[in-house]
Amino acid sequence: MTDNFQILEEYLDKGYTKENSVFYASSPEEIELVMSEFRIKQLHNIATDGLKFVIRDTVNELSDSDFDRWLNYHYRTCEVRSLLGYSEHCLYIGTKL
Repeated sequence: MTDNFQILEEYLDKGYTKENSVFYASSPEEIELVMSEFRIKQLHNIATDGLKFVIRDTVNELSDSDFDRWLNYHYRTCEVRSLLGYSEHCLYIGTKL
């Protein structure tokens, strides 16, 4: 278990691990800070996956009507600031000033 904590701590500290340095993890705040260095006005910062990565199998097995309910939930929560960091991916939408 100690190794798992070390991996998590490395991931939080650096945004990647030595075993997986192809991808970089950042927070919604970091993305907004980087984008603030350019002449771009933020329109949206969206959690594209939301909590799906936690319940992937369940979502993939939903009936059409339940999947529509899931999408409705996701659309209603994908820009809630306190939930942005739970998503595996995000979409920053801005416009040039």
